[in-house]
Amino acid sequence: MENTPSTPESQNPQPATGSTTQAAGACACAAWKKLGDWVFGDKAPLLAGVRLVDHLIDWARRAFPVKWYDQTAGTLVKVGHLGLVLAEATCILLGLVAAIKMSNWKLFPAGIGLGLLLAIFQYTATRFLDAGKELLDSSPSRLGSAAFLDCLAVLAEVLGLVLFFTRLMEGSLTSFFVGLALWALCDAVAFIALHPEMINLTVEGETRAGEEAIGILSFGVKALVRIVPIAFGVGAVLGSISLLIATFAMMGKAGPEGVLSALRLIAGCVLLPFLSYVVFAFYHLTIDLLRAILVLPSKLDKSS
Repeated sequence: MENTPSTPESQNPQPATGSTTQAAGACACAAWKKLGDWVFGDKAPLLAGVRLVDHLIDWARRAFPVKWYDQTAGTLVKVGHLGLVLAEATCILLGLVAAIKMSNWKLFPAGIGLGLLLAIFQYTATRFLDAGKELLDSSPSRLGSAAFLDCLAVLAEVLGLVLFFTRLMEGSLTSFFVGLALWALCDAVAFIALHPEMINLTVEGETRAGEEAIGILSFGVKALVRIVPIAFGVGAVLGSISLLIATFAMMGKAGPEGVLSALRLIAGCVLLPFLSYVVFAFYHLTIDLLRAILVLPSKLDKSS
């Protein structure tokens, strides 16, 4: 018999297992990469909360410009001065009430003197409110990243809400106003963190660790100077209203405790601009010394 040659049609084709395996592996790697990007990438659902907070920070920075803060602070300062005038008049009334209640007419001139003392403190506060801002303009500082400021803004806002609702749950009108004042102060810190240019603080890309630490240290005392007008206005109004209420309460059976608390609050508010000015000046002297120590090695290298 003759052996007929085999044709291609009669041969069994071998499957291309190698190329199929490679294609399947490539598809699996691509699918795994997409899954990793979806879970751990910049747009991952796990980071949706982070992106939402970033959007809120950007929105707050655009919605509340520096001009809005300056206008609010200026209004509160004017209202605070009005409250101090009320407190000075109330001191005269307080002296009269105390003199009648205690049958000691020497207390009436003491009330007049107390009102004059508040007027002197009011003048001091006015002068140092402007001086503090001039110090800020002449004391620049910088940070390498806005991460610290953004996180501080969020934490300050959350703390303000917690303090407000904690005071609100106490149920008294006084606690409500105190909580509102604390919330306003925390809002002021958050506002300054969103707008560091308010305190002559710039965010730059390249900053050494020592300069970063100095920027963080200077932020606290600079923010204090910027918050002083808010604290002055809010505290003066609350203290003046409390003093008036406590004075009328003394006409009945109430003691002097409420009056003393209100006077301490007013005194703290009117002395705050002066105290913040002094603290800022000496604190920033320390910061300037630290900055000079950090710069000294580079200057020695250049001189050698």
